[in-house]
Amino acid sequence: MQKILTFCSGKGGVGKSTVATCVAASIVCRGKRVLLVDADQGIAGLDIMLGMEKPALFDICDAVAKRCEVSDVVIPCPGLAGLSTASVALSPEKFCTGEDISRFCRIMAGQFDFIIIDAPAGLGREFDSAVTAADEVVIVSTPDDAALRAATKTGALIAKMGKKSRLLLNKYDRRLVRKKIAPSIDDFVDAVGSQLLGVIPFDSEFSKLSRKGVLMLPRSAVSVQSFYNIAARICGKYVPLMRL
Repeated sequence: MQKILTFCSGKGGVGKSTVATCVAASIVCRGKRVLLVDADQGIAGLDIMLGMEKPALFDICDAVAKRCEVSDVVIPCPGLAGLSTASVALSPEKFCTGEDISRFCRIMAGQFDFIIIDAPAGLGREFDSAVTAADEVVIVSTPDDAALRAATKTGALIAKMGKKSRLLLNKYDRRLVRKKIAPSIDDFVDAVGSQLLGVIPFDSEFSKLSRKGVLMLPRSAVSVQSFYNIAARICGKYVPLMRL
């Protein structure tokens, strides 16, 4: 049965798109088919992150309006069989509603095991559209006070929309927590009120490695292993949290 997950964040700069892409790729490595949807309307960029050579020419708005075939919108990722991408709207003149995205996801039923929607940073109507289509929402945050406030507000808004959310902490540095410079994992879980999906440790080498493309990341890296663990949990497997 197809499941739709929306990855969101209350603020920019937390690594949401990188996390969504790495999790999507990790789920594919478990033998699943994944469609990664770029919901940043008018400013699509996930194709660059995936190292795809040619940008898409058509988007979900075009497919829903029957200006093109669905096959023109869904682009297989050449670097990883089983992973495909699609963009919600490729120009600022278009706007895709939550119902439009939901309708497109229904068209895709049976073709993918998971649809992962990468929502734009912040809140607003684009956020609402991306969350409306989701079965479950993943709130991505970094462990700092500004991100904690944003994640808390985002969690409250998602609950108001009647959606279940889970929390994913990115760039977690236990040294800062021990020095009480950054909030702890428990602080985040208590404030946001969402079940913890996973913790991605701070890895100084990750940014260097990811410049080659997220599909080229070595599994031996600690941060990369955490993505595989998160993917396993999303697929229904019990995987304990890494000791951080």
